[in-house]
Amino acid sequence: MSKSFLSAGEFAGLAAITPRHAQRVLEGFAHRKSWQGFLGAVRTCTGRGGKSGLRYEVLLSSLPEALQRAFKGDLEDEPSTAIVPYDAPSLLPVPASNQGAKIAARWRILEPIANTLPNTLERGEAKREACRIHGIPLDTLNKWVRRAELSGWNVNAMAHQKPRDAGQSRKVISREFDKAFLAM
Repeated sequence: MSKSFLSAGEFAGLAAITPRHAQRVLEGFAHRKSWQGFLGAVRTCTGRGGKSGLRYEVLLSSLPEALQRAFKGDLEDEPSTAIVPYDAPSLLPVPASNQGAKIAARWRILEPIANTLPNTLERGEAKREACRIHGIPLDTLNKWVRRAELSGWNVNAMAHQKPRDAGQSRKVISREFDKAFLAM
């Protein structure tokens, strides 16, 4: 029997992180937040742990190859555990239609930083200079840089993401029904 989903505890052991951190990482995956540059596929199931008896489990084949190899090393007696090449899902956001000016403004701020190498004195100096000139907090600038690096410096990563339910009705029951129900 090959195991396809890992619990938060098993993921913590593979990734060498604490179990609580692993739970937060899996919860982040469920909300489309990446961790160390990848986005794992998760499911919720009932069981011990978690809010209201729900827990997160991550799909083994959605993890990077290094973690899959570490898991396969744990199960040497099970040759059916295949290592699937990691194909990173698209982390590029689809910007909302009114974000053009915001994208352009942020790109003007980040362009000097994009021309430097990560973890260098030049990058640090470029960040401090951008903060000083534009009056942006360093934490905000670091968040923009991280988001841009994850997307390969795609300018669309600097905008607010278009809602997943854009164009869909957000009301299940009509306003007329609500009025009639409250009147009863």
